[in-house]
Amino acid sequence: MEIRLDGWMTHTTSTHMRNNPSRRRILLTGAAAAILAAMPAAAKPEAAKALIERVVGEISSAVGPNRSNGRKVNEIERIIGTYTDLATIARSTLGPPARAATSGQLRAYQNAFRGYLARKYTPRFDEFFGGSITVIDARPWKSHFQVSTTAEMQGREAFSVIFLVSTRSGKPLIFDIIIAGVSVLKTEALEVRGLLDRARGDLDILTANLQSLG
Repeated sequence: MEIRLDGWMTHTTSTHMRNNPSRRRILLTGAAAAILAAMPAAAKPEAAKALIERVVGEISSAVGPNRSNGRKVNEIERIIGTYTDLATIARSTLGPPARAATSGQLRAYQNAFRGYLARKYTPRFDEFFGGSITVIDARPWKSHFQVSTTAEMQGREAFSVIFLVSTRSGKPLIFDIIIAGVSVLKTEALEVRGLLDRARGDLDILTANLQSLG
């Protein structure tokens, strides 16, 4: 499945993929097959794959030169809130301090963090405009699923983007993206913990600071 990021969403199966079904086939051992057979439909690899195809398509529609930056940021923030396991991501980026936070503090931090991510990554998504992301396959890995894709941008060599998808909430949600071998979750955890240190460990100050960053 190739999705072009040119402001329009097109779904075309490449000839190579049609002629090479092994790229889409998920090979399972007996134990793994038994576990997956007992999972609800939403936990199947195809559901994880469909999630990524939808997310990439919606990002494609959200960015581009004909939209204002504010509108793009709002759309990306909506996509993050809808298709990511934001609660898990927020707790992971905070680390141990998340355990001492109140539910209200975590909720405020999560909201601020969502806006921060949208403002930070919207310009990067804009860089993909005119390129494409090809969804290769989805497969189970430990307690989650990996959806492998190849990204192509104008003037650059193609590179790997792997989406990690969890179904702990009952539906597939993204909790990390590995871009050319670099984890976005780990990168943001380092960034947030550095900001928390500068806030002298005060989560409320960190939350307030995030609202102006990105």
